[in-house]
Amino acid sequence: MSCFPLPRFRTGLGLPASGAARITLVLALWLLAILPAVHAAQIRLVNGDQLTGTIVRLDQEQLVFDSELAGRLTIPRGHIQSLTSETPLLIRLTNGAEHNGPISAERTPAAHLSSHEERRFDLAMIRAINPEPVPAKVWAGDLTFGASLKGGNSDKIGFSAGINASRRDLPHRFVLGLVGKYAETEGQVTTRNAYANLRYDYFLTPRFYPYLSAELLYDTFKNLELRSAIGPGTGYQFWDTPRSALAVETGVAFFHEKHQSGPDQSWASGRLAGHFRYAFSNNLSFSEQLLIYPSLARLGQFTLRNEAAVKTPLSYGWALRLASIIEHDSHPKTGIKRTDFDLTMGLQYSY
Repeated sequence: MSCFPLPRFRTGLGLPASGAARITLVLALWLLAILPAVHAAQIRLVNGDQLTGTIVRLDQEQLVFDSELAGRLTIPRGHIQSLTSETPLLIRLTNGAEHNGPISAERTPAAHLSSHEERRFDLAMIRAINPEPVPAKVWAGDLTFGASLKGGNSDKIGFSAGINASRRDLPHRFVLGLVGKYAETEGQVTTRNAYANLRYDYFLTPRFYPYLSAELLYDTFKNLELRSAIGPGTGYQFWDTPRSALAVETGVAFFHEKHQSGPDQSWASGRLAGHFRYAFSNNLSFSEQLLIYPSLARLGQFTLRNEAAVKTPLSYGWALRLASIIEHDSHPKTGIKRTDFDLTMGLQYSY
């Protein structure tokens, strides 16, 4: 029985089918080898170390990075010198603008690195990479109510109410506060005042912001029909997390006092402020706001307001709040004491 050799099929390139398969396999392996290099991100740290992998996200505090060798890493933002990625990323800048695409960013003050066309950015101008969706623009804050009643040898009744609200729409922040107090002793009014503060912040970087601030005070027993302090300045937000926050501010203010009796007064002053908040646990938190206005015209003269409070939650958004407010005027009008101290306890509702 004779045997006939089977025909050998050839490809359009003139190569045997087995040869084409080998070339296809080699090409596939080569592509698999270079694809990670093309699409991987590279991170260079300030100490010179380099990492290769994938950028998951970047916020004001840290970078989440999937390293090819070390797995998922959390790197403090301050440790990053530069980063690059050919894979498109969503970049949100400090001015609120967004860019979607590859990126090259470096820690440098060079202005030319902010060009979208070159896809290169100054790292300080990037607020976030692949950020969480921006929540609806809403106000958040709290309402506080307090009352006191005393009977017997002396009758005393007092009320207080306040509101604090803030709204953060990157890169803007609006802050509003208002508190009023009224008290009678033996039918005579002994306390009647109101205080309001308003502030607008514009964040140029994740931490640095210029602001415009206004504080207003009405107090019958300080002979003040209205005291206003309005002016600009700059602030620095060291951190702002659900658990704690710390910020300091410095600026100037124009003071004007309209008195219930006597001539009005106006002068220029500096403005120093500090804002601190810390939650010791789920059941106890502390906050403090300090304002100092040193006169620029009269050395040694200043006004001060400090509000410190502790609160503990109850239920359904309500909390018990104990607050201490100290107001000090280094050179008050004749017959008016330098320091007022007020300790109040009340209920606070957060929204």
